[in-house]
Amino acid sequence: MQKRGQVALFVIVGILIIIAIALLFFFRGKIVDTGKQQIDTNQFLSSTIKNIERDVLSKCVTSSTEDIVKSILVNGGSIKENINSLTYRGKKYRILCQAMENTNQCLSSPLILSSIEQNMNEELNKKITNCLKFDQFEDNSYELIKPKDFNVKLEMRKNSIVADLEYNLKIKRGENIVETEGIRKNLEIPLSDLFNAANDVLNRRSLFGNFDQVSYGVNSGNKYSIIIERPYPDEIYDVSLVNNPEYHLLFSIEGNGRFDRFETQR
Repeated sequence: MQKRGQVALFVIVGILIIIAIALLFFFRGKIVDTGKQQIDTNQFLSSTIKNIERDVLSKCVTSSTEDIVKSILVNGGSIKENINSLTYRGKKYRILCQAMENTNQCLSSPLILSSIEQNMNEELNKKITNCLKFDQFEDNSYELIKPKDFNVKLEMRKNSIVADLEYNLKIKRGENIVETEGIRKNLEIPLSDLFNAANDVLNRRSLFGNFDQVSYGVNSGNKYSIIIERPYPDEIYDVSLVNNPEYHLLFSIEGNGRFDRFETQR
């Protein structure tokens, strides 16, 4: 009788051990699955936020900055078309050095980098507001949490333009949240360098009444390409970098004895 009781006890203990082991493997699998699911979710959200940085934030900043630069180059350092300009071959060129009577010298309006940079930042803020579109990333599987405000700042450096966009965007799925603080773009646009060359031209024309391309080329190590056209009595300038000919800064210098060319009357 005692032996039967011991056997029954062993059987019960054995069954309990088997159940415990089964439960251990069951819950262990659940825990592993939950952990794996959380990792997969984080990876998905991280990948999505990187795509947003690349396809929305970065593209918006780049295209907006390039549009502003294009306007500045064709308008002689101004974002908007300047009233003080002359027309040559159907195009308007901003006058950066005004004619003075009885002299070849002119009254210059140098390009002030800090002022231009401020105007660029104001324009960039407007453009960023209009180009941040997240339609392609709207998804029912997660929540896109956009910030109420953003900050964007552009800085001209010697051979480039650096644009910082502070944009605290978050993506949420369940308890998982991934976010971005924004992006920084370093655009190889030598705007500052072109302004320096233009100011050298204006300085020589205002002080000496002429600009010698040959001597300037030698002194600058032939760094710049400066093309001058002279529709009497004015001068049209096209300034670019020899090793980066993609960007051309255009402006004009007014001469004495100027008359209205036929094309300016149209």
